[in-house]
Amino acid sequence: MASGALKPVCTPLWNDHAKRHHGGLNSVVMRLQHLLDGDTVMAIVVDRVAILSEVVASVGDPHRLAQMRPSAAALVDFFNDAAARGAVAAGQDARVTRCCGIAGSVEQLTICVALAPGIELVFLVSHKVGSQPFKLKQDQAARRIGAWVADYALLWWEVRGGHRRIETMHAALDLIGFAVLVLGADQHDIVSNAAAQSMLAKGDGLRMHEGMLTAAMLPDTARLHGAIAHVRAKSSSNDGADVQSAPLLSIARDGRRPLSVAVMRGFHRSRYDQQSVVIHAIDPEDQIGRIMTPTCEMFCLTAAEARLTALLVAGMSLADAALRLRIQMPTARTYLKQAFAKTGTNRQAALVQVMLTSMVSTEPRVSLAVFR
Repeated sequence: MASGALKPVCTPLWNDHAKRHHGGLNSVVMRLQHLLDGDTVMAIVVDRVAILSEVVASVGDPHRLAQMRPSAAALVDFFNDAAARGAVAAGQDARVTRCCGIAGSVEQLTICVALAPGIELVFLVSHKVGSQPFKLKQDQAARRIGAWVADYALLWWEVRGGHRRIETMHAALDLIGFAVLVLGADQHDIVSNAAAQSMLAKGDGLRMHEGMLTAAMLPDTARLHGAIAHVRAKSSSNDGADVQSAPLLSIARDGRRPLSVAVMRGFHRSRYDQQSVVIHAIDPEDQIGRIMTPTCEMFCLTAAEARLTALLVAGMSLADAALRLRIQMPTARTYLKQAFAKTGTNRQAALVQVMLTSMVSTEPRVSLAVFR
């Protein structure tokens, strides 16, 4: 076998766990190098529609690998030419073609696996430097292992897609402005978004103690664990229900308004699985001004109308809000009437309700701006 260190190439979005999965694909690449007496082997994902390529595994001399890596456009042209010559068999998951132009004068065997419409996993196996060109036995060997390579490649593609979907969901959860936690059967944290991690790190009402979710006060911890047990007990009988009953708790904090915590059942595949639990924790003292500002802009409120509305949503009376803003009551009433007209309301309570239900709570690093 040719000397050279294994060099997996991964996309930046993958986490460490997803990168480790490349080890299995690298073992296939090394096996191909051995079985086909190749000098270098490269595995490339090719998107024919977008004309993009990504090296996902390689073995051999890094300098030679860099030289032999074809562009995505060259691979697409090669596929089209091969199809025109009838070298690519229609309907086959894996096929072997002989490629003598992508990497200059180097002869290569090309094993292609159709992963999805327009997407192929291509294994390029080049012969040893100074050796004779590939003979019939290498072609035959490649065809024999083609089915095995195809099965593994399709499994690898499915797992890769699963990892990327998980990463996308984690990123989406981190954009949510309130705390979201998913607890396993042992009440240990499975998934928590950025807001939940910040809350737990500060011990702000909720915290992790010896790997378990607890509240700051012992009575609240007992109620929280009781609510979790209640949701799990109800899950088996309510799995088919369209609406689930979810406990809502008030969790005390030191010197601050309590958290609002909802406990819901999570993913449950069958009666043999342990029930996961999803927890939402809302901080009523969240920066309401930061959340309110884009909402007021969406309703075309002026800066003065927005400041008054924000104070009303925060729970102030009209008189207290006018005093805080240092404006006269007639001016405050004028601002309020204008806010009514722009939001389609006619009462202060209705205005507050519309604003609260229209607000989008995002992670602090996300700055919402009205798009018109």
